[in-house]
Amino acid sequence: MCRYLVERHGFEDLCRLPVDPGSKSRLAHFRDLAGDLLYAVRNLPRLRRAREIVSTGPMAAAVACLLKLGLLPRCRHVWWLGLFIHSPRWLRRLRPVFRLLDSRRMRYLLFSEFEKAIYARALGFELYRLLYISYGDMSPQRSVPDERIARQLATAGRTFFFSGGYTSRDYSALIEVFRQVSSKLVIICSSLNTNVPTAGLPANITVLREVPFATFEAYAQAALACIVPIAYDTGAAGQSVLLSHMQQRKIIIATNTGIIREYLQDGVSGILVENNRTALAAAVQRVAAHPEDYQHYGDAAHARFQQCFSREAIARRLDELVHQHMALSGERPPEAV
Repeated sequence: MCRYLVERHGFEDLCRLPVDPGSKSRLAHFRDLAGDLLYAVRNLPRLRRAREIVSTGPMAAAVACLLKLGLLPRCRHVWWLGLFIHSPRWLRRLRPVFRLLDSRRMRYLLFSEFEKAIYARALGFELYRLLYISYGDMSPQRSVPDERIARQLATAGRTFFFSGGYTSRDYSALIEVFRQVSSKLVIICSSLNTNVPTAGLPANITVLREVPFATFEAYAQAALACIVPIAYDTGAAGQSVLLSHMQQRKIIIATNTGIIREYLQDGVSGILVENNRTALAAAVQRVAAHPEDYQHYGDAAHARFQQCFSREAIARRLDELVHQHMALSGERPPEAV
């Protein structure tokens, strides 16, 4: 999204880490906070010239700190792009931190409508400072599955269910479901997903960790159906994986959360379950018995992706954001961090 703002709308770019892994330890997050603050201070002369600043992740906290200290007097707004807090526990813990960093000139760009009420209630933000922009696929080209692995999996046919991703995943419940059914399951997750055991799994469950995304895509594409079991109905979680599955026209079984409902409609473009145990088990058994009856869900999910979450769709929303909320009346272009 930041690259689009640079290329399309003339923003300048400041980027400390060109590649930043999403799954990190708590210590790594705190190191990033310190490193980003130091980087922002070093680039303070450029930031002081900016009228609008768009920032992401821990860097947004660093820029918010500079704004609160009065070091960005020309800045009209700092836009925290993609604010999300996955855990209800961290929502409570971070409330005093956000009260300290927040100011009237802060704006928060959320990846779901659902989160507006959560952050207004939990963090004390006024609703008018919370804006929604869909989290979609802004990649210039679609990721390609690993061809070698795809060929190997193709020889066996669509014989397994797939579940992958790191954030807010209820893998414990998913594993218990597949202890009770005969279908095969492949999980691809992070080493930080401590609710996935390293031993004692039944023969029908395979776990892979820290694999390249091309491998992830190959397994998802070859699966009978894809499962997205979400642990908490708070904060953005599961969208990246959902988008990938929607692009691939996959049959998707997912937990019925506020975030998931913005992407899939139950009985139309996916199967949404009310819990990750009994209801999930029943959905798995139905799809395993008659997968052909549900393929039209995958087709509908692909159509919704094209309409609402493709590069073109997100670009239109970013254009609206710039023209409606960042109109600079002839000022020099803003900077994006």
